[in-house]
Amino acid sequence: MMIQKPFVLSGGGARGFAHVGVLKAMEEAGVYPAEIAATSAGSIIGAFVADGFSAEEIRELMLKKIGLSMLVQWDDFRSGFISLKNLGDFMRKNLRHRRLEDLPVPFYVAATNFIDGNQHIFKTGDIVDAVLAASSIPVLFLPMMINDTPFVDGGLSNNLPAEPFEGRKHEVIAVHVNAIPPFDEKSGMAQTLDRTLHLSFMHTVKKSAEGCLLYIEPPALHRFGIFDVHKLSEIYQTGYTYTTQILKDQIFIDP
Repeated sequence: MMIQKPFVLSGGGARGFAHVGVLKAMEEAGVYPAEIAATSAGSIIGAFVADGFSAEEIRELMLKKIGLSMLVQWDDFRSGFISLKNLGDFMRKNLRHRRLEDLPVPFYVAATNFIDGNQHIFKTGDIVDAVLAASSIPVLFLPMMINDTPFVDGGLSNNLPAEPFEGRKHEVIAVHVNAIPPFDEKSGMAQTLDRTLHLSFMHTVKKSAEGCLLYIEPPALHRFGIFDVHKLSEIYQTGYTYTTQILKDQIFIDP
């Protein structure tokens, strides 16, 4: 029997590949997304799921293609920023649909308006533009201009964007891939930035997770950084193994 639930997928850089492992375990349990709300790395994975790709198809496609050089374009270095053009090209080449409203699974992409800091949910329009807007971490990546408005990473306004499912969060499966690691005074700049961002997101994420049917946050993901794209297989397996274990005690009732 196939069970369908709304899913929320968080951001998390390379850790976002754990979403694929989580979704694979869900598929094996007969649970599939009825709708998806996502931001940042979660929106990259979510776009392919909403487009009809299975978790295994996503895993194979991305393990073959994804590297840091694919994700960013270093020769577009302006004012301290780098570009996500290569990621956009990859998605346009491989996605089967172009617009959010045409996807077989309803898909809501959360970005942050860089003028007023408010969350913006894209429900219609170009899929790739919305995903790039939701994935543009300030300082690292250029803001994405859509209709003359600059948008940046949706994590700044809510890294677990459950807003599209307000009023029915009891149905939602929320996946957060940013377990906070133990404090290490010897952490480098990248680790410190990662920790700082997700500590600042923590209150909003907890609020979003409250009342959800199932909240998944694999603890072992704290071992991976946001740029660990060379460890995608391990990240995938971490999400898959953890979810397989917790689903052993989970009973889903489809209303």
